[in-house]
Amino acid sequence: MIPAIANYLHITIDELFSYNNVREEKINERVVKANKLLLSDDEKDLMDCINMLREGLEEFPSEKELQYYLAHALNKRGTKESDKANAFWQEAVSLYENISRDHSNVVCSLLSLYSQMGEYEKAENRAMKQPPIQECKEVLLASVFNDKKGELYRGEAILSLLHTLSVSLENAIAKNGVLSQNQDGIDIICLLRELYEKLL
Repeated sequence: MIPAIANYLHITIDELFSYNNVREEKINERVVKANKLLLSDDEKDLMDCINMLREGLEEFPSEKELQYYLAHALNKRGTKESDKANAFWQEAVSLYENISRDHSNVVCSLLSLYSQMGEYEKAENRAMKQPPIQECKEVLLASVFNDKKGELYRGEAILSLLHTLSVSLENAIAKNGVLSQNQDGIDIICLLRELYEKLL
């Protein structure tokens, strides 16, 4: 009867029992505590964080925010293991995969874990499913408006693309044995700095 009553009133079961505020408070309390524990490199703190978030997910199994923080804690704990395919990373990957269906902001973490675990094909396949850079929200919004709002969006698009270029160039230089050791690599970074100065 309870789901039928909630449906008739067009509210959730939590709202029906005034549980929504309590739910949000409990989740927020765990998130705040997780943030503090994740700042620590102590193994006990990380395990306390993992256990606390697992308990939270027993109570709220579909809560994406708790899943995200648990995945992050497992990812951090997994770095302390020597085995690439350790259980912490495997569980983190499973959570990131689940969350990424609704939250694209975890895709970078997921791809990084795939890479660390040697799952390069999975990383490549997942990356290929992402939209191209010209379809990102910053670029799309920049073309919508012609007024002051449009100027703001175009500025944000330029900064976002410039940041992406900067990260990509630094990564390319760092992973290129020749460029990372000679003047050419430094010159490229200096040119990028000049571009930042001109645009800003």
